[in-house]
Amino acid sequence: MKKLTIRKTSIVLGLSALAASTLACNLLSMASGVYREPAYPEPHYEEVRHEEPMFEEPRMEEPFFEEPQHEEPFFEEPRHEEPLPQEPLPPEPQPQPQQPQPQQPAPKNNNASTQWATDFAITDIYPGKMPYGQFWFRITNHGPKTASNVKVPVVCNAASTNYFNSSKANASTGTMMITVNLKPGQTKEYATGLKLDTKNFWYQVTCQIQGTPLDSNPGNNQYSETVPPPP
Repeated sequence: MKKLTIRKTSIVLGLSALAASTLACNLLSMASGVYREPAYPEPHYEEVRHEEPMFEEPRMEEPFFEEPQHEEPFFEEPRHEEPLPQEPLPPEPQPQPQQPQPQQPAPKNNNASTQWATDFAITDIYPGKMPYGQFWFRITNHGPKTASNVKVPVVCNAASTNYFNSSKANASTGTMMITVNLKPGQTKEYATGLKLDTKNFWYQVTCQIQGTPLDSNPGNNQYSETVPPPP
């Protein structure tokens, strides 16, 4: 029993001595000022690999052209109709031989200086028949020569006025070519062709010789008359 206690005491003392020596070593190291930093492992940087981007080229498909279908042209055969019978054309007229034209007589010289020069004058206008009829006028040869088959142009104008309301109608006009065969001092009547209605209207009528180289005094070539007298 005594031996076992001595042995335990020896072990405890040995452990104490070992701990004391270890502590003493540490104290000496600290006293000498030498301090060692713990070694840290250097960081490891892995270089990034820059890969070039890959672009996939588009696939160029060849265009597809559909060939047009050429249809065969369709031709319809013309229908042959039976021609209708045509009527025979009439024969062309044969040219007629040209008829000889009668020779025109040479115009007479109606110059005022010739022997036919004379003085014509309209001297009267009157109704041929009333209430319905036409107007007439008288022409007189005042000489000095005799007129034989002399053409004299005359114009007559008749303006009408209504008896009941005094309204005026459009004037009527007549133009004529008369043939005069008068000796000096003779007078002859000529119809104007202008109609009248004296039952409803009264008229202002004027007749005038238009001029002829055989009239030596044109100052008396016009004449006017109211038919019948106004109310």
